[in-house]
Amino acid sequence: VDMASRPKKRKHDEVSSIGSEDAQRNHPPMTARMQSFLATSSFDSVEWNALPVSGTAPNARSGFGYTKIGNGTMLIFGGVSASGYCKDLYLLKVTPGEKDSKSRLIGAWKQLHPTGDLPSARGYPTMTYKNGKAYLVGGVANGVQFLNDIYSLNLKTLRWKLLKPVNDKDMAMPLGRCGCGMLTCGNLIVVTMGLGKGYVHFNDTWAFDLSLSLWLPLRAVSPDPDTIPSPRRNPATYLCGNEVVLFGGKGAKGNSLSDAHSFDLDTCTWRPLPYLQPPPPGSKTTSDDHTVAPRAQNGAVALQLKTTMALHGGLVDVPARSASPSLYLRTKGPRGTGSGRWTELKATGLATAKLARGMHGGMLISTGVGEEQNFFVVIFGGSDNRSDLGDSIFGRLCHSNTVT
Repeated sequence: VDMASRPKKRKHDEVSSIGSEDAQRNHPPMTARMQSFLATSSFDSVEWNALPVSGTAPNARSGFGYTKIGNGTMLIFGGVSASGYCKDLYLLKVTPGEKDSKSRLIGAWKQLHPTGDLPSARGYPTMTYKNGKAYLVGGVANGVQFLNDIYSLNLKTLRWKLLKPVNDKDMAMPLGRCGCGMLTCGNLIVVTMGLGKGYVHFNDTWAFDLSLSLWLPLRAVSPDPDTIPSPRRNPATYLCGNEVVLFGGKGAKGNSLSDAHSFDLDTCTWRPLPYLQPPPPGSKTTSDDHTVAPRAQNGAVALQLKTTMALHGGLVDVPARSASPSLYLRTKGPRGTGSGRWTELKATGLATAKLARGMHGGMLISTGVGEEQNFFVVIFGGSDNRSDLGDSIFGRLCHSNTVT
């Protein structure tokens, strides 16, 4: 994903009127980048094992903020544990094991002790990363206080800074929320969906312009309101060029969702992505259709490495109080770009019984080059819908042709 690209700069009062008349009347055409994003190469299986770790690891928790800050490095903040809401900060660094090691990967946890404007304890915040800084948005404190603050963490100085938007009283700002989708695109931090005060679910989209220190409402201009996703929390989100791809989450009625949508940041237009969701019951499919798709879930981990898109876990409705153990990957269909489907990778290895979880963190990484290149999923913590977890697990993707 080209993180250097960004939507053209707009004034705050221009955001809701962006897009040509044709773009507003019709769904915008799918870009080549989006087609490539939805049709990645395939793996057959994933070999799961416990990740050997050293250092000070976080206690068992779920609903924490996390972000990948480099290949093999993940940052986590806060969350909910048996002792309540957390405000501690940890770094996990994963490296290849030595040739004589029993494990292909080894991990090292380190508790960080930052200074500056320290964020309060909270659960279900969202994090992202850009140019040496991690960003933290929102969350919920004490179960009732929904936050809309935004912090940056300088990873060189380990100093938190509370960012103060310049929005005046006449300029809207996002309401406090937790469980939102968030990512960076150029100078923008994009926030969408979430849960707020009174347990109201949102389906709005906002962007915080880092160069202006300004919140911008990205009001959808879709001509058909049915193209706008329903309000939800805990969706899985990905970035494809200037488009935000959203999958699943938990709806306002308490049901887990399996629909997929994309939001074009240039035109402020939502588009449903039927090829990213299960076919309707009883429908006929061909070998090139999405005959396998992730079940309805919320709190799954969205994994992305360049144009490779994967999804792990999530809390599910059936059976009751359970979680999915599955890892899904977008694969390329025989009709070519854009005709792919989800593939559930066969789980092997010694840690297959520990995979079911949601509200966890993870990253997709690569090691080696050429014929020695390997791709791994690393996950930590979360909840199996009965108790919080504190283990670290990795899975090696097997039987791949290529990954771009």
